[in-house]
Order: sequence, then structure tokens, then C-alpha cells
Amino acid sequence: MNREPTGLTCREGVLALSGALDAATVPGLWQVSDRELAVCRGPDVTMDLKAVDRVDSAGLALLVAWLRLAKRRSLSIRYRDAPAQLLALASANRLEHLALMLAEGRWEGVDGERP
Repeated sequence: MNREPTGLTCREGVLALSGALDAATVPGLWQVSDRELAVCRGPDVTMDLKAVDRVDSAGLALLVAWLRLAKRRSLSIRYRDAPAQLLALASANRLEHLALMLAEGRWEGVDGERP
């Protein structure tokens, strides 16, 4: 029996992540994220990362996967309040576009702009 992670919650149209965003938590987060994006969306999706306390490359890959999922659904997405560890990891992996998006809270839409 799968147990849903407690690290992804929808409040007032914002998906908030908390705790670890790493290889141990990513599979469970991915499983529930499709449903949470459908339930917690408006014209845009904001993912609040301020309560993320640990991240590794699997967590970074999940953020990229969520960008792709949003694009397939014609949604715009932004990540806000990314921890410094996540910014450093994105830069170290030469994901400059994602690093800028995380650092500046930029929107990423189907055409690269907020609708």
C-alpha cells in the first residue's frame, strides 16, 4: 500500500513543498503531483519551496519534470522561495535557465512567458 507524502500540499492555489526533496521522497511526490497540479491550479501554478530543507539531484530532476508536465498541460509555473542549496545545485548542473527561474521567481509558460 502506497502512503502519500506529506510534503506537498495545496493552500490558496499554491502548492507548498516541505521537508526533503531527494531520491527518497521524489517517487512519492511524483505520484501525487499530477493530481495536486489538477486540483490546485488556476491559470498559473505557484510552487512554494521555502520549507524545503534538503535537496539533491533527484529533487532537481523533479522540478524539471514538473516544468515539462506544466508545459504539456498548457500551464504556466513558477517556483518561489527556493533554498540556496537548490540554486547552487541547478548552477552546478549547468541548468542556468532553471537557476535564474528559481532565483528570480520567474514564470515559465508554454511560450516562456506568464499568460
